[in-house]
Parts: sequence; C-alpha cells; structure tokens
Amino acid sequence: MVDPDCPSTVVPDHLRTHELLDESGLDVTYLRNGLYAETPVTQILPPAIARGVLVDNTDHARGAFVHRDDCAAVAAEVLTSSGHEGRTYDVTGPELLSFADLTALAAKVSGRPVAYQSVDDESFDAGLREAGVPDDVRGMIVSFGTALRAGYGEPLTDTVERLTGRPPRPIADLMERPRTTISSNKGGIHETHYRRPGDRRPSAAGRLRLELRRSRRSGGVRITVVREHGTGDRPPLAAGKTRVRRKGVAGVKTLTYEVTYKDGTETSRKLLGEKITRPPVTRIIAVGTKRARSCDPNYSGACVPIASDVDCAGGSGNGPAYVQGPVRVVGSDIYDLDRDGDGIACDT
Repeated sequence: MVDPDCPSTVVPDHLRTHELLDESGLDVTYLRNGLYAETPVTQILPPAIARGVLVDNTDHARGAFVHRDDCAAVAAEVLTSSGHEGRTYDVTGPELLSFADLTALAAKVSGRPVAYQSVDDESFDAGLREAGVPDDVRGMIVSFGTALRAGYGEPLTDTVERLTGRPPRPIADLMERPRTTISSNKGGIHETHYRRPGDRRPSAAGRLRLELRRSRRSGGVRITVVREHGTGDRPPLAAGKTRVRRKGVAGVKTLTYEVTYKDGTETSRKLLGEKITRPPVTRIIAVGTKRARSCDPNYSGACVPIASDVDCAGGSGNGPAYVQGPVRVVGSDIYDLDRDGDGIACDT
C-alpha cells in the first residue's frame, strides 16, 4: 500500500520511507509484502469463531494474503544473491480471498458455525469504539477495510515462486497444518492453540536453536559462528566440534577512479565511487555444545556421576560424589548403592 491515493492510514509512513531511501543514493531493493495471513488467522478469526460471527467493513473485497515465512524466504533470496538492486517486488500469497471466504474456512476448520456480516465504515467504527479500541488504532482498522474495498489488496504476483523456486502457501495451510483449535474458559477469554494431529510437543533437546556468537572476515568472506544446541533432524554436535552449515562466497567490489597521467606516468588518482557488484555470501559455521556423557552406564533413572566413590544423597556416606535416588541398577553395582539387593538404589 504505497499508492498516494490509497486511503489506508499507514500509507504516509510507507511513502516517506520510500522517499528517504530514494534520496539516500543507496542501491535499494523494495520488498512490498502483501496482507499477512497470520493477522486474520491469529487475531481476527478466533474471536469471530467464539462469537459465531465476523463483522467488518470490507464488503467481500479480496486480498492476496501471504505467509510471513514466504516473505522471509524472498528476503533471504534477495540478500544472498545478486541482480536485485533497484528492483521492486510485490510479495503476495497464491490466491485472492475475501473475509467471507476466510470465515467459511474458519468454520470448516473449527467445526463451528460462523456467519459473516459486512457493515458500513461508521457502524464498524462505532462497534470498535464500544469494544474499547483506541482512536488511532480504530482509524487504522477502518481504513484497511476502506482500502480493500477500493481494490488495493488485490494485486496478485508470482514473486515467491519466481525467487524461491516454490509456490507460496495458501492461508488454509496456516489454518489446517498445524490445525487451529479454539477453546474458551468461563471468563470468556478465547485462546488459539496450534498443533499437528498426533504430534507431541518436542522436548527442548529436540529443537533447533542456533545462537549467534561472533562474526569475522577471512579472505573477503564473512564468517558467522553459531553455537548449535540441538536439532530435530540430526544429532547435536559434540562440544568443540564444528560443521559448515553454509559455504561462504567472496563478494566483488568495483572501484572507479579518475587517473591523471603526465608523460606516461601516473601523477594522481581520485576515487569516484565504489559499488558491490556481487554481494558476499556469509559462511555459517556451527559449533557443537553437546558434552560427553559423565554418568555411569551401570545405573539408570538418575545420573550417577563417575567418581572414585558415590554415595546416596542424604545418607551417611562421605562421597566425594552423591546421587539423589531412586536409581535403577542395570549393570554392576560398583558403588554398592543397592543395599537391600532389590535392584533399586537410594530409595530410602
């Protein structure tokens, strides 16, 4: 929404941003993201499902709702490849949908009847005011509906597929995978929960977490070092081990000089400008954090440390190491922790 005639209240900020970037003299690539699919799915539709009706002022106007992940994928492609300088990309989803269409999808996914009702701007504004929405926010929400009715949400592009090599995801994908379920409590507070049918919440050790540690340059290639704490699709790296996650490529900078010669000898040189003609690709190196096992394999259920001697915590033993039971003996009871010989140690 950067057309000066667009009635959305966010347009002046967008236009001013364009003006400042145009005046900067920088090589700029504009990514104009469409309406975010996450907004209706996480903010608008859940309370509508709870009430059984969605009320707005869009009058069946349509928009090309796009996933934020698809916008991020386009941005990553632009940042890691060349040839985008001075280009403008409108980033949209794969289809045009109205809020009446979204209401029907929400009803299908939630299994609850949800009606759709479009009202005029004044009635919509009055309803928002009654709900306690602040003036500036209320005006922005109303102006979005006005802009959609004027057709400013309808440009549909192939930017996502053209730049990333895969089609953009439909909004139904966000609603159904993971599936959105709605629950309410007696206080009338409605929460949106996301899950994949049959999935369990992953344990902390099964999640991918990359922590940025430092960056440096080597031979014209920027190197980013991250600490890898665990992944869901491959074993975590042992502490101190490294793995190249992405190969780096040196960039190319072109310098333009004005050179003065006299009698065939250079007498002066003046730098007229410089330009990155091929951006560098950052090399990403993961550094493992998984520490070697320090628990005795003869026991399970609790970590029995490997030491010269181990006693049950809270007992009369003098250590130097202790374990909080109960502990199951699965091998040789080398520390004599199972005093009654029932296979369970430190259980008293």
